Amino acid sequence: MLVALGIGACSGPPATQGTQTSSSTTATVPAVTPSSASPSPSASTDPATAAKAAYVAYVQAVDRAYGNPEKATRTQLSQVATNGALTFLLSQLDALRKDKVHQKGSATVQKMTVKSVSPASGQRSAQVFMNACVDFSHSTYVDAQGKPYFPGEKDYQLSKATVNLVHDHGDWLVADETNAPVRSC
Repeated sequence: MLVALGIGACSGPPATQGTQTSSSTTATVPAVTPSSASPSPSASTDPATAAKAAYVAYVQAVDRAYGNPEKATRTQLSQVATNGALTFLLSQLDALRKDKVHQKGSATVQKMTVKSVSPASGQRSAQVFMNACVDFSHSTYVDAQGKPYFPGEKDYQLSKATVNLVHDHGDWLVADETNAPVRSC
């Protein structure tokens, strides 16, 4: 059964049709599994700036994946997400494929505020915790015939995301994201 998507994947944390749920995965990250090597949008040496750039890239990657779930791959998503966030995105893609639904349009990150930056220590990866406001007003989910899959999904077009990013082999990856619908940012 499909979960109504709002991203993570600010990109849309989906919720089962008819039952809106919020996505909440808690990740304590003592060590991160290696990701595939790829050029990083988070090449800045300032962790806060790099994490913000990585989060925007994450939202864009989730939009692409949800826009064409049949072609989206774990490898693509593992370039922007890890741990619980990656597991959640992959389960949402499975639901989209099963229900033959895809996202039309895209989300945009309106505002980001870094709450804390923790340097790497021993086995623990560097982490950034931040809040973001994501606008979903230009995206919707449609079935194979292009008809809206979640009529009335536009009640809340903004989402407050609480995000945990970890530094993994030179890249900042979203490890955890929770979303709550809001009326304003």
